[in-house]
Amino acid sequence: TKTGGFGGSIRFPEELGRPENVGLAPVVSKLEALQKELQEATGVNLSFTDTVAFAGQMILAQDFKATLCSRVGACDVVYNGYGNKPKRLPLGRQDFPSPDPEGRIPWTGSSVEDFKQAFKGIGLTAKDLCTCASGLLEDPEAGEALLMTDKQCAGILKDLEKSKQTTTRTTYEVTLFNAYTRLVNVARIDPKAYA
Repeated sequence: TKTGGFGGSIRFPEELGRPENVGLAPVVSKLEALQKELQEATGVNLSFTDTVAFAGQMILAQDFKATLCSRVGACDVVYNGYGNKPKRLPLGRQDFPSPDPEGRIPWTGSSVEDFKQAFKGIGLTAKDLCTCASGLLEDPEAGEALLMTDKQCAGILKDLEKSKQTTTRTTYEVTLFNAYTRLVNVARIDPKAYA
C-alpha cells in the first residue's frame, strides 16, 4: 500500500492505547526522554524514529556482549576478536505525523499466518519473523511457542536455538542484527535530514 512502516507513530496516544501496544507506555516515555537528551547533547533535531532504531540496536549489542562475556574469560579480547557487532544504521528516519491505521499489527490472538503476512507485507521473511520471535508478544516465550506451531517456523527456530547454544552464537546474532536492520529500515529515510 506504500503506507505505514517504521515511523515512530507509537508515540501518539491513539496508537499507544491500542491492545497490541499494552504495556509500552513506559518504554515510549523513556525513548522520548532519550530523544530529548540526545537532541540537547548534539544540537541535532534527531527524530523519535531514529532514536528508537539506534536504542534497539544498542540494546541488542549490549545483550550479545553480556552473553558472550558470561561464557568466556578475557571478555574484551574475545569480543573484539570474535564478537558480533552491528552494522552502522543510516540516519534520517522521518517521524510519521499521525498514528498508523488500526489493524496492521498482529498481536495476541493472531495466527502464525497473520504474523507471516504482516512481515511479508513489509518485505521481511519467515526467518526474520522467527528471529524476532521473542519480541512478538508481551511474553517472549509465548511468541516462540506460537511460532513453533508452524512447521516452517519450527525448523528455523530449532536452527537458531542450536546457534544460541554455541559460545559466540554467530548465526543467531548475525541473523537477528540483519532482521532488525531490515525492520528499522522500512522507513522514510532522508540521508540529508541532519546535514
